[in-house]
Amino acid sequence: MVYPNGQHDALVFFMIRRADWVNALFGAFQSRHLYIDGYDRIIRTLETLSREMEILRRGAETQLRYPKHDVPQCFWIRWSRLNVEFDRQRRILESERTTPDLAPVLFEMICLQVRRLTLCGSDGDGKIDSYAARKEELILKKAAALVEPKQEDSGRRIDFIGARLRQDSVPRSSGISSLSSLSIVDFWKVKMDHLKAQFDIYLRKVSSDTTLLRLAVYPLSMIWSFYTPYCPSRYQAVVRFGYFNKPTPQDPSSDAVKSPNSPKWNSRPRVIRPGSIISETPSNDEAASSASVSSNPDGDIASEGDIRDDRFYKGGLLALNIDQPSPPQPAIYDPYPDYNSKGWQETWTGLFRACEGPDGVDLDRSNPLDMMMVYPGNQKEFPRPKVGAFEAVDLDDQVCADRYSRYGMYGYSSLQQSLNPINWNNVTWGELQSKCFSRNAGRYEFDRDDTDQVLPLPNHFTPPDNETKHGSLNYKSRTAVLLRTWHDMFWTENLKYYVRSLIVELALHSGAEYEVIILVHVKKDWESIYHSNGTVDNAAIQNLKDLFIPPEFHDMVVFFSEKTLEAWYPDVEDHRPEFQTYQAVQLLSQTQRNFDFYWQLETDSRFTGHTYHFFERAIQFARNQARKYLWERNAYFYIEDTHGPWDQFVEMVDHEISEKNAHSVWGPVPKAGVSPIGPQPPVSQPSDDDYEWGVGDEADFLTFLPIFDPTETEWARAKDMWNLPPESTGGDPAKEIPRRGTLGTMSRLSTTLLNQMHHAQLNGWGLASEMTPATFSLWHGLKAVHVPHPIYVDGKWTPNQLAGILNHGSAEKMNAGPDSVWSLNHLVDHVLYRMSYLFTTQTGEDLFRRWMGYKVDPRENDNGLSRQDPYGRTWVESGDLREDLYGHLCYPSFFLHSVKNPQEQKGTDQAVPV
Repeated sequence: MVYPNGQHDALVFFMIRRADWVNALFGAFQSRHLYIDGYDRIIRTLETLSREMEILRRGAETQLRYPKHDVPQCFWIRWSRLNVEFDRQRRILESERTTPDLAPVLFEMICLQVRRLTLCGSDGDGKIDSYAARKEELILKKAAALVEPKQEDSGRRIDFIGARLRQDSVPRSSGISSLSSLSIVDFWKVKMDHLKAQFDIYLRKVSSDTTLLRLAVYPLSMIWSFYTPYCPSRYQAVVRFGYFNKPTPQDPSSDAVKSPNSPKWNSRPRVIRPGSIISETPSNDEAASSASVSSNPDGDIASEGDIRDDRFYKGGLLALNIDQPSPPQPAIYDPYPDYNSKGWQETWTGLFRACEGPDGVDLDRSNPLDMMMVYPGNQKEFPRPKVGAFEAVDLDDQVCADRYSRYGMYGYSSLQQSLNPINWNNVTWGELQSKCFSRNAGRYEFDRDDTDQVLPLPNHFTPPDNETKHGSLNYKSRTAVLLRTWHDMFWTENLKYYVRSLIVELALHSGAEYEVIILVHVKKDWESIYHSNGTVDNAAIQNLKDLFIPPEFHDMVVFFSEKTLEAWYPDVEDHRPEFQTYQAVQLLSQTQRNFDFYWQLETDSRFTGHTYHFFERAIQFARNQARKYLWERNAYFYIEDTHGPWDQFVEMVDHEISEKNAHSVWGPVPKAGVSPIGPQPPVSQPSDDDYEWGVGDEADFLTFLPIFDPTETEWARAKDMWNLPPESTGGDPAKEIPRRGTLGTMSRLSTTLLNQMHHAQLNGWGLASEMTPATFSLWHGLKAVHVPHPIYVDGKWTPNQLAGILNHGSAEKMNAGPDSVWSLNHLVDHVLYRMSYLFTTQTGEDLFRRWMGYKVDPRENDNGLSRQDPYGRTWVESGDLREDLYGHLCYPSFFLHSVKNPQEQKGTDQAVPV
């Protein structure tokens, strides 16, 4: 059947939307959210349906790209064949009666939708809609017979089926009316307290068979949510996430379950806060019994452990280590302070005010559509991190998130999008962040400056007025989060989810404690962003936005180019990003002086957990560190199962240095031409300090990998310095100038540190990016901290073996010699690149892609695309994903880098370049 061109666009959009519906419902079954014994046939049939839907979707999208062509007749042949197959499967199910009573009812509802899809847009479309309305009533009546009858109260009643609220005063047909006929106006008239009261009455009288109760409520509530996509999202969220959420004894904030036969149900979504879930942490069966390590491991040891650990992927939502309802129920994760409480107001100035969200409604931390969701517990056999530790950073390791609970509210979940439809292209994130600050301005010392869309050239720069508010009030600090990118970078959907999560979790939910800015580097081969006289070319900027930046992020980008850096720092010889990543950050700190700190992140990083929780815990860890032997501790890869708990590790470093009376950094390290601005030690020797100096001080430099002395290493960047005055006449700067380095540039810097870096580079001083902030901190006596966040290692090395591979040298010179792991001589690439966080890794990408539900691309091994480095090591994807057995992977909170391919279809970038 061929349709006229005039009907084409509407027809194809309609088809895609209905295909989305079936795909979303399939996703719920496939993830085992609806799984019970006997659903296997349904799942297999739905897998077939999903493949058919994908073929049809691609065809429809192709038609949208070429609107002059008609919809080919083969589309409708496919629909008809699909309908026949589905009817056949349904008859088999109903005749064999091998599934619970509710399964055929649900399946019949699905088949009804397939019939609608089959006649989509045809002459019979109107007839099928009329037929479907009548059929719908019969199906829901059949489902209603499986549960208790609905309850009446004061002329109003709530239908258990679909959890749909109706009032007797609303006209309706006899029996159970079509769910899609629910009036938006009528729905809004219903009071939330009435909904809660009526539902509680029903639940108290319902059968004690809790399995049947969950079995009936959860699937039918999901179907209901798809039938009413335009109903107010806030009320749907309560039905979808709240009323069907049974509290568990592990949650101290919820009512305990008294007995299996008399369940008590929450009338609000469950909320989990850091520390509210406590379970026994499994021991690491690979931990060594001795804390002694070899400082010079045999190279064979490193190779022997190069075996993939499949425990990362042998688990999921159906195999968590804390008892879950069936199906598992996600809970709101709320790591924020108790804003406006008495204790909070005694500490901080001003009041917290909730900010507007992307849907135009103020964010509500008790609403699951506004918050990241988690599941209590972790995958049963999930490995422990071999480097760093949750306990050391006080990071919550008792909850996990799958891809839906992590990114659902940011556009990933079609279900949540149906509950709360958002046109992301109409969202203006910069404006939302500005409004958020305005509401909370009383909490902060500085007024907010409007962010310029381009870093200005020096001859067109006027320093902003950063006059502080008067008084001795305790203002909250503000932090800019800078996401670095190239102007022509391709914005994947996954990257959009990530950026939205940063804005909502860091900026909006915190009341503007953070502000996210996208710092865009315009490449040399693109047109200039400045006029010949040095002023900003607004037309060129708008062209860049229209061509490369998604509309929702237009008002939060700041552009710069190498011309910008050259104009500001002409005496620094090299301005390429691999050498001067921080120069743009320095300039932004001069033009935007209303921030106390600046985070720099990269677009190929990802957080599996809540970003605010991760950042705040990292900051608190750094704040708690004493300065005594801090630089020495910073140089280690901390391995908990070798070094013991963090306090024991601190004692170990202390003992090794004290026993040898070795030299350690104590206060500013002298550098010719530098007048230190940091504090002087309160006592002459670190041995006279009882780990008190520095505790409570904010870190000026905070990073996620060890900070080491590169002077005697073979690290490629160790000698990259420009115009630094020598320490002695005729001396060798490479040997004499004290400095520190850390690989990677994702870090937090204070305004104080950035000012020193900026003014030194104005005078022509320069070091490679990965040495700049650590070295200036060393010279000025500023506090620099390596945060030992949890890093997973995909291999079978024991903790002691890893400690010997990664930590070379004595405590005062850890990784500071030619044998330093940072010499990067490729001897241990197969260890470094198997970490979940480093400057580049295979494991970081593998973990993320499996978590997103992407299976290993078989072409990497089967079609000769295996990639081998010059040392004979092959770098391809790994990880056998079995969501059919375990459900979605559910990860604890950790920081991943690098993830070069966040979309299912891989691009040209490789996790490990060879």
